[in-house]
Amino acid sequence: MKNWKKRMAAALLTAVMAVGVLANVTPASAATLTAKQYLTKMEKASKKAKSYEVTQTVSLKASQAGQNVTSKTTAKQIVFQNPVKSKCVTTVKISGDGINQESKSVAFIKETAKGNVYEYISTDGSEYERINVTDIFSNASAVDTSLYSGAKIVKKSVKVNKIDTVQIEAKIKGADMADALAALGMTEDQTAELGVDYKTLDPIKVTIWIDKKTYLPVKATTDMAAFYNGFFKSMYEAMGAESDISYSVAKSTVTYKNFNKATTFKFPDFSK
Repeated sequence: MKNWKKRMAAALLTAVMAVGVLANVTPASAATLTAKQYLTKMEKASKKAKSYEVTQTVSLKASQAGQNVTSKTTAKQIVFQNPVKSKCVTTVKISGDGINQESKSVAFIKETAKGNVYEYISTDGSEYERINVTDIFSNASAVDTSLYSGAKIVKKSVKVNKIDTVQIEAKIKGADMADALAALGMTEDQTAELGVDYKTLDPIKVTIWIDKKTYLPVKATTDMAAFYNGFFKSMYEAMGAESDISYSVAKSTVTYKNFNKATTFKFPDFSK
């Protein structure tokens, strides 16, 4: 049972990191604009964008039972929004005590004429596994303004990738993560089975840089180390045990470019 819960926890934490990405695309909700007004304008501008390209890097450093593990995941994605289609190439490097692994996968997302959305994933570039992700996309709007709290402007003008941006900090409370995971397709039974009390978890820290001219996102970072540590502590306590997992680093960096002029691509033959 414990091993099952650990596997489920890993899946949930992968979804949590995805929340960071989705939230950075559609965040919480003139004279001098307030942080909330900037974020609201970014949400509207992002929804209007026909296409864009995004690169996400996720860095993790953790220790468990005396073993240290470091991982770096880099995902480069091309996104078109209507109809939904995307291509994402992901590389994962894991190193640690006696561990040195590297893997690469490619995933395509395609919306059908009937409005269903499917993801096709391959680890060898030839055979693809198909997953129905329609529900996740139909509920994606739930990952929006309600997730963010305490938003504030920390720098009114800062250059990022040669773009004049406003830098905003906010947080996602632990108690709000259950709703966010539900928006990504996790059921109440799946989250409840872990016994995690989300209300006790530390908030996720988010920093966003917004183009002051177009209000489009330029860069976003997410710090989840405290959330991760609290997550495993709560889960282990529910099992009557003490957590032996500790994260010193759990952060995500997302950068955006080529809004409305993303590189075109063709879908492979998924039937092979």
